[in-house]
Amino acid sequence: MEESNILTLKSEIKPAEMGFNAAEIRTLLDRRLNEYRQLVVTEDTQKGCKNAKSELASFRVKLDKFRKEKKKEAMEPIDSFDKEVNELIEMVQKVEKPLNDALDVYEEKERQKKRAFAEKKISEAAEAHGLRPEYAARMVVKKDFMNLTKTLKSIKEDVEAQAAALEKQQAEHDRNIALVRETVETENARISIKLDAAEFLEDFEKTDDILETIRRIKRRAENIFQQEKRLEEERLERERLEKERLERERQEQERLEREKAERERLEQMNREHEAFAMQNHASTERPAIHDADVFDIPPELYDHEEWDQEKSNKSPDVNMNSCSACNDKIIPSDIETSSDRPALEKRESIFEVSFRVRGNFAILRELNNYLKGNGIEHEVVEQKKIK
Repeated sequence: MEESNILTLKSEIKPAEMGFNAAEIRTLLDRRLNEYRQLVVTEDTQKGCKNAKSELASFRVKLDKFRKEKKKEAMEPIDSFDKEVNELIEMVQKVEKPLNDALDVYEEKERQKKRAFAEKKISEAAEAHGLRPEYAARMVVKKDFMNLTKTLKSIKEDVEAQAAALEKQQAEHDRNIALVRETVETENARISIKLDAAEFLEDFEKTDDILETIRRIKRRAENIFQQEKRLEEERLERERLEKERLERERQEQERLEREKAERERLEQMNREHEAFAMQNHASTERPAIHDADVFDIPPELYDHEEWDQEKSNKSPDVNMNSCSACNDKIIPSDIETSSDRPALEKRESIFEVSFRVRGNFAILRELNNYLKGNGIEHEVVEQKKIK
């Protein structure tokens, strides 16, 4: 560049020198103001105070007018200097502006090229990393991509880093989705009222907080489990009580049937006893019976020789009584004769037979008298009133 094209600015500046009789005015003004410093406004001094106010305002206005006039005179060289320099600046701006506009157009084109390059690389990176639309949409053209100093290589690297990070987030999200479904399935295995995985997936999508979502699933499942457990326990308790009630009813029915059967049996025994008493009253003859018929002694216990001898020595006429309480058997009252009693006593065997006897008071008293009257050893093992 030629030296003639180099602008060399030169100036001749003299500092402004301004002065006036400030000390004289200060002394005079201080003396005049001192006359007003001690003024007190009263009814008597009100008029004088107003005159003093007007005079003070006159001093102030006069001083300010003096300041403005002298400043204007001092600023005339500066204003002339500003005007001349601004005219030169305008000359430069008339040439500078079109050039700046052209550069702006060029730079904007470069920015748009870089934007298009970044958008293309974003699309390629999203496809290469298998990003779904919702994740690909998170990739952005950063503001600094538009800087003219930003290289295409650095833009590509930045886009690749974004895609890799989003791929990792997408994989983590998919694992969390699977974990939500697996947790719901696991919890549903122990409850009857099933959880809906879609409900919890919707919550997870809103919050992106997998730990809180899992906690909500488990809390909900536990509440359902406890409710179902309580209902099952109540159901089992109802069934138990119902079974107990049915068992009580069954036992009560059996008791009633037993009592009915017992009443019928006792009535039958009474009828038989009455019939026997009438028959015994009508005839004093008693049929001969064998000990085996009375006591139901098993045949294998018999001493057959002794039994035959006993049969041959017995009198055909034996006085017998019957007690329907003793299993409806006819019990002999006298099974001996005066001629053969000693012989029988020597030959007869001794048996012990256990009976369970039921009957009313009259029948049991008759049985007791019979046992005592015939010298039969016996003992009462248990005695109770049935009804």
